[in-house]
Amino acid sequence: MDSSENIPKSKSHYILSSFNGHEKLWMAYWVNFFAINSAVSNLAEIFVINESVTIQIIALIVSLAVLIWSTVSVWRCAFNVENHYWGYVARVMVIAGSVFWFYYSFSS
Repeated sequence: MDSSENIPKSKSHYILSSFNGHEKLWMAYWVNFFAINSAVSNLAEIFVINESVTIQIIALIVSLAVLIWSTVSVWRCAFNVENHYWGYVARVMVIAGSVFWFYYSFSS
């Protein structure tokens, strides 16, 4: 029996459910951390290039908020898998991804 079957079924919104660690790891990692975070970062980059300083700051704040949400989601959902090895791998990946995001965002 995989430990993700023991996840309490929350009636809360997906964003809160993920943030609280009630989703499966694959959803937290691939949907939240990879897909949503990538999409928001790409949109923020477009705004940073083409808009005023105010828009750039807002884009950076939104991008940072999504990064924090997705990182916390993966961290808290890390062991909602059968093989806990993947939980450790996911935690290493979100730390590396977050470091890369900060470096990329503030290096230019």
